[in-house]
Amino acid sequence: MRTKSVLSQAIVWTAAVGLIIPSTPLTVQAAQASGAIIRDVAMSTEGVFQGQFIGQDGQPVSAAQVVIASDEAVVAETVTDAEGQFQVAGLQPGVYEITAGDTTLPVRVWTNEAAPPTAAAAALISQPVVRAQYGYDYGTMGVVFGLVGIGLGTAALIELDDCCDGSNSP
Repeated sequence: MRTKSVLSQAIVWTAAVGLIIPSTPLTVQAAQASGAIIRDVAMSTEGVFQGQFIGQDGQPVSAAQVVIASDEAVVAETVTDAEGQFQVAGLQPGVYEITAGDTTLPVRVWTNEAAPPTAAAAALISQPVVRAQYGYDYGTMGVVFGLVGIGLGTAALIELDDCCDGSNSP
């Protein structure tokens, strides 16, 4: 009988701890320049680097500051137009970090003649879309609620067994 009581309390405490431990919130983080894929971009035949900055809503961002850096040194700065587009002349081929808003995109800039066939004609910088900004992983919550349900159900069955097994008659 004592074993059932200890087991019952252990199950209840396990369920309580499961409720106290918070679920891990889902977060989507933008790729950092150090670990992101470097995109190849070809300059125009006139040697102009072009790009466009798109916001989280998919619309062009106008009047946004665009900074082009190489080895953490700013090489050029410009501002997007009404269509979110920008142009920079005079860049040398090489690897750059293009920052617009709080988004940084690593690119490898090529001359038009030397660019690989897969190089884009312009850099597309888009703000990351963040879903479930403070949502929870419902799979994890389902497991937690399931374990709590099992714990409470087991405790209830143990108490019911203790109550009605005939040994504790009033």
